[in-house]
Amino acid sequence: MALLFLLPLVMQGVSRAEMGTADLGPSSVPTPTNVTIESYNMNPIVYWEYQIMPQVPVFTVEVKNYGVKNSEWIDACINISHHYCNISDHVGDPSNSLWVRVKARVGQKESAFQ
Repeated sequence: MALLFLLPLVMQGVSRAEMGTADLGPSSVPTPTNVTIESYNMNPIVYWEYQIMPQVPVFTVEVKNYGVKNSEWIDACINISHHYCNISDHVGDPSNSLWVRVKARVGQKESAFQ
């Protein structure tokens, strides 16, 4: 009886060991850090930092109009590998403020937005 109980546990341990770093867990994709917006001559660019990973991450940047009620998040850059995104196409009126958020994806796993 005890042998039947231990067999599923051993099989789970083997399958997890075989996963390796290629299959990152849901919380193992870190969020981008130090997200900032810099603008020169009305050309706003979002910058962020990201830790070194064994696999190359790609990033998605979304913007949302701060002052408009029921505004929705809009993709500004999708699946880019560099750590910046030009959002000038999403700035209609320079006097309006925008929310910006960035998330990372490694393989099929994604981080939370930062």
